[in-house]
Amino acid sequence: MNILHKAKDYVETLFKNRLSSIYFYHNFVHTTYTVNKAEEIMKHTPVSGGRPGKSIAGPLVS
Repeated sequence: MNILHKAKDYVETLFKNRLSSIYFYHNFVHTTYTVNKAEEIMKHTPVSGGRPGKSIAGPLVS
C-alpha cells in the first residue's frame, strides 16, 4: 500500500470515528467528492508544467 492510500485510509478513519455529527455537510462524503472533482479538473489543466490527463496521485476513491 502506497503513502497516498495510507493517508486516505487514515483520514477516512478520522472522519468516520472522530468527526462530530454537527458537521453534517463537510463530512467524509463531501470531502471525497471535492477531492475527486479537484483531480478531474487537474487532469484537464496543465499545472506548473504538468501535462493534461496526468494525475500526480490518481483517484483517492474508486
